[in-house]
Amino acid sequence: MKSTPLLKITYAQMSTEEREKLEMKFKFLTPMGLFILAILALVNYGMGIDFFTILIDVLFVIAFITIYRAFKLDLKENEKKIWQGLITNKHYTVQSSKNSKSTYTYYFYFGDQKRSISEEIYNQFNEGDMIEIHLAKRVWGVYFDTKLLKENAIPEKMAEYQDQVISKKKKSSKVGCVVFLIFGAIMMLGFLMAADIIQLPIIEGLLKDFFEDLE
Repeated sequence: MKSTPLLKITYAQMSTEEREKLEMKFKFLTPMGLFILAILALVNYGMGIDFFTILIDVLFVIAFITIYRAFKLDLKENEKKIWQGLITNKHYTVQSSKNSKSTYTYYFYFGDQKRSISEEIYNQFNEGDMIEIHLAKRVWGVYFDTKLLKENAIPEKMAEYQDQVISKKKKSSKVGCVVFLIFGAIMMLGFLMAADIIQLPIIEGLLKDFFEDLE
């Protein structure tokens, strides 16, 4: 994670209270992982083993190992991360469906750099604030302290910074659509090859008939 002129990132030793907070969250990680694993086992038993259940299981294992490793490294090094920066823009996204609760993701922009943060931190500060946030070095969502260093720090530059963010969002949206289409095509191909009723010889036959019709 690199620093920019509007976001300075430094590291420091955790205090005793900060380390205890991180250790407390780490204690709940293993029981929570076992609970989710038990739910996945029930789902696998009820639905049977297929491409999608295996994919979900693999993704969960990868996510759990990644989070576990982040906790272990942070506790071993006993270091925290400190952000000092000017908020040039605030933004959040919403994901929702008919049968589930909407999910919000919150961001602070420091010039052209975007950082995801919690809802509590998002509501605590405004655009133009110079802030300082102490948080875990690798584990996401563990915040130790927040400080408002200065309100409305550089008002004459805010419009320029916000225009840069809007331009970057448009470019990111186009790239995201392309990645989504590629990922969707790969997932569909994997499903077709993994499904019992649609096997590779059948796909080859369909492609052969298609090209014969074109001749």
